Amino acid sequence: MATIMISSVKDLSSNFKNFVFGYKAMTIQKNILWFIFSIVLLCVTVLGFALTPLLTKATTLHVDGSKIVDEYGNEVKLRGFELWINDYGYGFGDREPYAPQWVHDKYMPLTLDHLKQIKRWGFNVVQLSSWWTGFKGVSEPYEDQPQVYSEQGLAITLELIRMAREAGLYVIFNINVCFDPDYAVSGDYPWYGWATNDYVVFNQLDSSGQRGLERFCKYLEWITQNVQGEPNVVGIQPWHFPYHRETMDDERRKRYFNDVVPAMIQAVRKHTDKIIFTSPPHLGHFDYNNHPSPFKDSNIVYNSGGYGYHDMMVKGADQTWDYDVSKITHPHPSWRTFRDKYNVPIFSAEGPGICREVRSEQDKLDLFDALLTIMDDMSGWIVWTYSGPGSNLGVLESENANDPASEGQVVEILKKHTPP
Repeated sequence: MATIMISSVKDLSSNFKNFVFGYKAMTIQKNILWFIFSIVLLCVTVLGFALTPLLTKATTLHVDGSKIVDEYGNEVKLRGFELWINDYGYGFGDREPYAPQWVHDKYMPLTLDHLKQIKRWGFNVVQLSSWWTGFKGVSEPYEDQPQVYSEQGLAITLELIRMAREAGLYVIFNINVCFDPDYAVSGDYPWYGWATNDYVVFNQLDSSGQRGLERFCKYLEWITQNVQGEPNVVGIQPWHFPYHRETMDDERRKRYFNDVVPAMIQAVRKHTDKIIFTSPPHLGHFDYNNHPSPFKDSNIVYNSGGYGYHDMMVKGADQTWDYDVSKITHPHPSWRTFRDKYNVPIFSAEGPGICREVRSEQDKLDLFDALLTIMDDMSGWIVWTYSGPGSNLGVLESENANDPASEGQVVEILKKHTPP
């Protein structure tokens, strides 16, 4: 009996040891497995983050001297398309129209595939636009309803910015104060809106008892506050080419630079320290000899209002050219002098434009290439060519961005000038 009990105790002790050491072994194995799993998960996470476009995190691009650089001080050449009428207007598909019918008839809806196509071509930025008073439902559409902004218009704006982000593209967000009067169409909601250039520049009184510059800056604060948090928004261009197609005399020019631009900078800076892209008056070519010294804000990029040989580009075959790029000099090279003198960046916010149809196709292509070569000297540039099928030298020949046939003949020229 005692022998049996002793044997049982030994068996129990042996089983207990096996249980304890077996449990420890199992625990160690589990810990090792969890450790390996954690390492693998960490590697996958880090790799995934590395492979994810940097536009999923807030952009830290900023001005450093005459360059635009990233957080590591590496120069970033911003090159891409001004979508202009492509985003507002036809860009809304079947939604309530925000532009005249001719816009919808001429241009197809903008899609994510089109933005991805731009990225595939090697570009890294698009310029998206908003109109302060133009279009039904966009921004501040009614003169007699100050500070009543369109939430629907804002929602579409944010959707477009996020589409660009998904495509891996930076966004320069610009604001148009008003449209050219000759773009007006009949209807309750004029194409050009209710504001004018002089209304803002001279801070004129409107029918609601508010003044133009002050009211515009309130809108500028609102729109900046709402878009600046989008991680792919590089910066804000507060007023895209004032006095478009209009004459700007010395008084207007001085008021714009001395009163309007500082007020706009202040409005934007209330909500973001991202880059501000200032715009000169739209005079075809802006002579930077007429520009005051740089503004105190150091995170500013100065836009050029002219590029290449404008007369040759737009007037047609009566302007001869022997295809020598060195002879296509900027009519006002003052922007280079301004840049070098003050060590500030220059950017072309719209160009190089398209030659008139009277030119031969090859002539237009060669001139287009030459103008881009000149613009390569800038910190970056936006081309105004991405548009509807068959237009603008055929950049987009088909509405289907995934169709190889959609790539027009200027695409290869554009690719030559994209950042490395």
